[in-house]
Amino acid sequence: MRVLFACAGTGGHLLPAIVLARGLREREKDMEVLFCLSDDRRGANILDREGFPWETISVRPFPRSLSLESVAFPLSLLRGLRHGMALLRRFGPQVVVGTGGYVSGPVLFAAWMAGIPFIIQEQNDSPGLANRVLAPLADEIHVAFPDAVHFPGVKRRKVFLTGNPVVGGTNGGSSPPSVRRDRPGEPPVLLVMGGSQGAHPINRIAVRLLLSFDPLRFRVFFQTGERDYAWVLSSFEGLTPKPHVRPFFDDMPSIYRDVDLAICRAGAMTLSEVALWGIPSILIPYPHAAGGHQERNARHYERAGAAIVIREEGADWRLLKDRVESVLEKKGIWNEMSRAALSLRRPEAKDILVDRILALGR
Repeated sequence: MRVLFACAGTGGHLLPAIVLARGLREREKDMEVLFCLSDDRRGANILDREGFPWETISVRPFPRSLSLESVAFPLSLLRGLRHGMALLRRFGPQVVVGTGGYVSGPVLFAAWMAGIPFIIQEQNDSPGLANRVLAPLADEIHVAFPDAVHFPGVKRRKVFLTGNPVVGGTNGGSSPPSVRRDRPGEPPVLLVMGGSQGAHPINRIAVRLLLSFDPLRFRVFFQTGERDYAWVLSSFEGLTPKPHVRPFFDDMPSIYRDVDLAICRAGAMTLSEVALWGIPSILIPYPHAAGGHQERNARHYERAGAAIVIREEGADWRLLKDRVESVLEKKGIWNEMSRAALSLRRPEAKDILVDRILALGR
């Protein structure tokens, strides 16, 4: 069987596609997968490292305001559709999977025109533009948040609340949260990360936060992104012990199993991962996310009791310190938040989606 994944190269769109591609290869040894990216090649280095083949098509984002780009957009869309149809003819997939981003639009439309079944996998509480536009044509739509099941013009029977496929799958939460927090003589473990690309505002506040504590107070994993790595690392010069600072952690499950509290953005994949492991979180949503989807994701977790939300414009290290201490110094609060996080996890998401892809392709 051949399956084509159409997705943007950002972590939130690319990572669920990679998890599904791995799952398909595990099920069927002769499985062929191909990724379609935009011609900026964002995400190609990750796919190379994972050993997945990829191709690009030329397409531009949908303009959000009237400009010269909006005048030229129809031509860009037609070019992307033509490239998408050519890619389908070359590769000949039995199923196409779209995980979002503007590059998926022309590929999914080309699949519909060619009579090839396609699945949309929507990660966020607020569906993206490409997924909303293509949803009426999709064979199935799989979402991760209850509020996302309502697609205009789409029959409800085509929409499934499945969850996001994440690394770790059913292995998540193998160490019960109560055990993780009962480690006599060991400090609590903090995870700081700003998503797959890092986040300067979070890095800046978190550095001030950590420098305000005794270095022995926490064990810290700090994912900075490439751009901020050098200065964040130098900020802790002379501390013993130092936080574990990396631009990007490759093996997140080995870190998650020890983490007591995460300070992070509110991207859908990040939230699905911390829920899988029952980790309470302090969320600082990216304020410029399309459609405000990070804010909506964060508020869903806050309403469930799994997270504390701090808006970026009101965030500073003193407020963050107060919230960190309120969670970690009162075990009752930590336990409640951890149980709430576990209630939101969907460890079976990968297996369900792999089943559905295989069923549509046969």
